Amino acid sequence: YHCRCHRQAEPGGKDSHDRVYVFRTGGRFDHQPGLPAGKSGGGSVPLCPDQPFDRIGGNTMASYIVVGMGRFGSEVARQLYKQGCEVMAMDLSSELIQQISGDVTHAVVGDAQDKSVLKALGVGSFDCAVVGIGDNLAASVLVTMNMKELGVKQVVCKAFDDTHRRVLEKLGADRVVIPEFENAVRLAKSLATPNVLDYIDLSDEYGIVEVPAPGIWAGKTLKELNVRAKLGVNILAVRRDGKIVIPSSADFAFCQGDVLVVLGDSAALKKVQTF
Repeated sequence: YHCRCHRQAEPGGKDSHDRVYVFRTGGRFDHQPGLPAGKSGGGSVPLCPDQPFDRIGGNTMASYIVVGMGRFGSEVARQLYKQGCEVMAMDLSSELIQQISGDVTHAVVGDAQDKSVLKALGVGSFDCAVVGIGDNLAASVLVTMNMKELGVKQVVCKAFDDTHRRVLEKLGADRVVIPEFENAVRLAKSLATPNVLDYIDLSDEYGIVEVPAPGIWAGKTLKELNVRAKLGVNILAVRRDGKIVIPSSADFAFCQGDVLVVLGDSAALKKVQTF
């Protein structure tokens, strides 16, 4: 077979092994109710090219297909599902798909490098594809090309270095991430400036930092401190007692122990980091 799919049970429905599909040459799925992974049987049902197989009809939730169930891909799939999204997880490894099948909407054993398989799964109707194959350049490139050619609205890819990133961007990937590099940069910046709790680069010129509010700010308002004029930054939010508070007016007063989420250019953020 080319791919096998498990669908996660809906609330009040049967378990995730209620429906097992096997895609065979000719665009047909074998419907095998009640069989665990690896079993066979049941009759086949034709797959309409214009209607993706067994998608959750009438649902307005965002839909994602995540290819590659390594540590990166599997965690992305799980987190998207936890956020209430419809998620199809796909990998060549039946073992990895078995592990993820209870944490996503659909779990498919299949080769995303085979364009006909992706077409039969109706990937063009998904809102976004996440290509988590970071350690195989050829596979990553081919899967990305397939997703773009089949009309996926947004394609996000994992790359293992800057050369890989540039190749994927040339192919039309809407966003390319290098998790190890990005995490290393954030860690280095937080270590070099101990006062910074977190740092996010928005571009070469702008970023967001999370820093503790100076103790002398306690009891004072945004208007009194005139933060934007004096420091050249915008305070987007304040973390207070484990909750996020949005400073909605100039009369917003700071408290002892507040943590600031601040947006600004590089020069302005350097001032903030020395609080």
